[in-house]
Amino acid sequence: MRKKILVFVNSLANGGGEKAAADLANTFYAHNENISILIIEDKIVYNINKGIKINFNTGIKKNKLYSLPLIRDLVSSIHLYKIIKDDEVDTVISHLSRANYINGITRLFVRYDAILVTHGSVNKYKSKLSIKNTINLCLIKYILLSSYCKRIFLTTRMKESYLSLKKCDNNNVVTNCLNIRNIISSSECTQEEVNLPRDFFIFVGRLNKIKNVHDIISVFKEVKNESLVILGDGPELEYLRLHAGNSENIVFLGAKKNPYPIMKKAKGLILASSSEGFPNVLLESLSLNVPIITTDCETGPREILDINNTIKENYIKNDIGVLYAYKSISGLRAVIKDFSSFSFSKHAMSSRANEYDSNNIYKEYKKLIYDKS
Repeated sequence: MRKKILVFVNSLANGGGEKAAADLANTFYAHNENISILIIEDKIVYNINKGIKINFNTGIKKNKLYSLPLIRDLVSSIHLYKIIKDDEVDTVISHLSRANYINGITRLFVRYDAILVTHGSVNKYKSKLSIKNTINLCLIKYILLSSYCKRIFLTTRMKESYLSLKKCDNNNVVTNCLNIRNIISSSECTQEEVNLPRDFFIFVGRLNKIKNVHDIISVFKEVKNESLVILGDGPELEYLRLHAGNSENIVFLGAKKNPYPIMKKAKGLILASSSEGFPNVLLESLSLNVPIITTDCETGPREILDINNTIKENYIKNDIGVLYAYKSISGLRAVIKDFSSFSFSKHAMSSRANEYDSNNIYKEYKKLIYDKS
């Protein structure tokens, strides 16, 4: 018998966790699951199949109080409770901290299967003492790691970092899913006319501090014979434009709903983040046969590249990409300068991306959802 499944997430816009939730819902729908979505914020950018019902708080979203995160989360808790009771929901799969906390707390008041999907490292809350970080660590310990919820971590290292706070059962490692067929077909769509450099590297993502796009720009201001295209928007956009200055080899193209036609023309995709959960953009790049260049941040890049060796100098490479020392500008500079001497395997890139295809990841979710234990 099919279960009623609800995917619960902050929004359907602007982030990797939100994109992962959207992809998961579409994958469930494609496999004829009874799936719906609940979002905290009324923001929808990612494509959702028209057959999937999207719930959000239409009744009070114009109320000024709803702009306060605590009020919004309280209302979302009530809304979640009501949907579970009225629609007889069997399983709620939440993504990202806010939705996970609400899912875990709601589970105290009504019986259903709560699956909490964690997308980031717990160490960002340990690194600096603050009231906000202390509150998050308490919520993680007593809500996220509670005995009455199932948990999904995107990597083994991520799981281990959380369980260092508190040992508990029902912990699973399942990566984000990737609709490879859709990515490839989207990359073949006719794109709007844009002036691209003849040969270029690319960054794709939200322009915020954690992505360290400042460091990427710094390298290309030095290595002027190579070009950089930046696809994305965010709070650091104007600051990054000022940092790039008059550099003719650095091009800002803004956010694109379909970035794939531009991505597939790049000779390499760059990720310089301070922290990641499981960066889907690396897999999207591999599915388009574009090698990846990524810093050695805590979770994600090593697992995707399947590199276990220590970086002894600036970087280490294999058939699908390059891993450079964590937040090392000199390491990234060395990769860009040496890149023309590297060789990569399109077959290896495609094979690696296919391991994360949505059909494979769906099978792992299905086991968790229909497991009677």
